[in-house]
Amino acid sequence: MRVRHGVAAILVRMAANPTDPAEPSVDSAATSASDEPVERWWEADGMPWGARKPGRKDITCLVLIVAIAVYGVAMMPLQPIMLGFTPHLLAALGSRTGAIMVGALAATGDLWWPVLLVVGSIMAMKFDLVFWWAGRLWGRGLIDMWSGRSPRAAKRNARAERLALRYETLAILVTYLPIPIPGGVVYAALGWAGTSLRKLLIVDLIGALASTAIYMGVGFWLGGAAVDLIEEYNKYLWYVSLGILVIMLCSVFYNEWRRGKTAPADAEEPAPEV
Repeated sequence: MRVRHGVAAILVRMAANPTDPAEPSVDSAATSASDEPVERWWEADGMPWGARKPGRKDITCLVLIVAIAVYGVAMMPLQPIMLGFTPHLLAALGSRTGAIMVGALAATGDLWWPVLLVVGSIMAMKFDLVFWWAGRLWGRGLIDMWSGRSPRAAKRNARAERLALRYETLAILVTYLPIPIPGGVVYAALGWAGTSLRKLLIVDLIGALASTAIYMGVGFWLGGAAVDLIEEYNKYLWYVSLGILVIMLCSVFYNEWRRGKTAPADAEEPAPEV
């Protein structure tokens, strides 16, 4: 959720002031006349590249991160539906739940599991390169943007960053364990630390193959019982997806309501005496 809000804030800033500093607009001329500094959207606090003007690589990387955030939000209500109707496609997208289901189907005679083991493993690491690249471009900038003003998020991200900087190879493998480690922070830290692309891809692929094989093995061990459970689940999957969507919308509205209540208090805070 924090990644989505951070990305949304950037898009709002871009839309509010898209003017290139080399081409002053009427508004900027008026502002200059009043001797007030003009803040471009890329100079605002919280930008991953700092105060410098972003280049083409910066914008491309940011767009990819926005796309990743949108994809993650869209998959939350879609995943329950895909699990019920198209488990093979879900597994091909790198889903752990899809891998378990494919393993269960393999126990009942389905023969697609070798293909999905390879494809699903490659797709499981589909976003890691983007975060590594962001670390190369911005250093800790992306991690700071994700942390925002939340002490809890900053503490969690700092822990993942220390893990990446100290252990490197082990840190990549840990991101595939079912534990709350922010993988994006790990890969951004590795990019910042100078981990080579070759090493990243090799270790990442090993971790993805091993974890996907384990999840498929769990599904194979569950066998027909898991298939029967999913068939029963199909009767209610639309309600599950609808419930997830409602929770997402309520969370967004609640966060907006909280920001609306705290904003006036911040605005009325007296300035410190000089």
